[in-house]
Amino acid sequence: TPPYPVAKFSLLISDEPNLTKRYDLVDGKVNKTAAGRLSNGTVMTFAKPIDQIIDAITQQATPQHALIHGVSGYDEIRVVTKGKETAKAISRSREYFRYDMNALLMFDHDLSERGKNFTFESCIDFLDTLAEGCTEIADAAFVVKPSSSAGIMLDGELVSKQAGFHAYTVALDGSDIPRFTDTLFKRLIIKGYGHAFISKSGSLFVRTIFDKAVYRPEGLDYIAPAVVGEGLTIDLPPPQKFEGGYLDTSMMPDLTDEEEALYQTEQNRLIDEAREDAEAVREAFLAERSSSTGVPIEKLGKQYEQGDLGVIDYEMLLTRNDGTQFNFMEIIADPESYHGLSIRDPFEPDYGEDKAKLYINDNGSVNIHSYCHGEHTYRLHKKGVLYHQAPLSAFKLIGINEILTQPPPLQWLLEGYMLRGAQAQVIGESTIGKTFFSTGMALS
Repeated sequence: TPPYPVAKFSLLISDEPNLTKRYDLVDGKVNKTAAGRLSNGTVMTFAKPIDQIIDAITQQATPQHALIHGVSGYDEIRVVTKGKETAKAISRSREYFRYDMNALLMFDHDLSERGKNFTFESCIDFLDTLAEGCTEIADAAFVVKPSSSAGIMLDGELVSKQAGFHAYTVALDGSDIPRFTDTLFKRLIIKGYGHAFISKSGSLFVRTIFDKAVYRPEGLDYIAPAVVGEGLTIDLPPPQKFEGGYLDTSMMPDLTDEEEALYQTEQNRLIDEAREDAEAVREAFLAERSSSTGVPIEKLGKQYEQGDLGVIDYEMLLTRNDGTQFNFMEIIADPESYHGLSIRDPFEPDYGEDKAKLYINDNGSVNIHSYCHGEHTYRLHKKGVLYHQAPLSAFKLIGINEILTQPPPLQWLLEGYMLRGAQAQVIGESTIGKTFFSTGMALS
């Protein structure tokens, strides 16, 4: 048996070299710029042992490279923005990518101020803790790579002495990854490895030692080392490797009803303990947001309270990836242009590009699916009621030139049967009544 299992995955090569974070020294402080947005590129499917995958990344990855843990079904194909697909180009969406057998599975561990009690001295301690939630993890092969921001140095000193890392293994059945990671997340919370996370906008979430938000088969894994500006250097630690086999996720059962109740109790406890701090963060955020948008604090406060309940208000402004704003009136008037549009998160637009997607349903209702701080779906409400009236796209606005080029209206001699100035025939078997039929039409 080989010491490292083979994983199927996709390698993306962007047309633009922007798929990694950048760090610059600004006024003596280290400033981070988020990874850029993918517009177009090429995706290729590979099957390689995970140690070779990470070795190749460490030695050859550039800011044009990213991993996609799902596969497309094509050996090589172009990737374009959604809505511009062709027979030779696909978009990076769940419509085209899926988790396959022998799928690459990654556990992303990042430091959190409120989760500092779960800072690990080594990746071995991290893997041992994961195994407390699923014993099969102990026998699986892992290759652990430092995060792209690890090893950044200023004047010979590490900027952060405790950086995160990515632990890669191979799931025997990739289609089980969403269920498995959700169940593992809850089991670790039950075992006491949970903490409350407060977002920039003051929203509360429960987290554990790995990021549950990354499990999308079309998601990007930014693998290249960070780009650093003048005055900074980077010296990434080498990956660590642990021999083993495939991870059979099916061996971990779903939570029992009793375990689900324990999880809910612990989740509520963590949120209640952090609620006062979250309210202070929300208050400061709303003041800043009101100042930048001109929207009254009271109105913003109600909109963000609705957001915590999975509701988005009709009057709330949305933000495109380029930073320009638009509203729901524009969406309802032209649903075809907005359906499937990738946008910034509606409640934290500064979090980055491509953090949410907008969907218009057949009944005219509108949902926004966000990947900011996990996965959340917001349903459009207008005046406190779920919006679901028929979209207005049936009434298409056209310009004067299009009107002038339209053919003249039809002039019926007998509506639905015969046009003025046209010839018509009545055809049928003998004695079937063609003469009476024609006479009737003439007298009508």
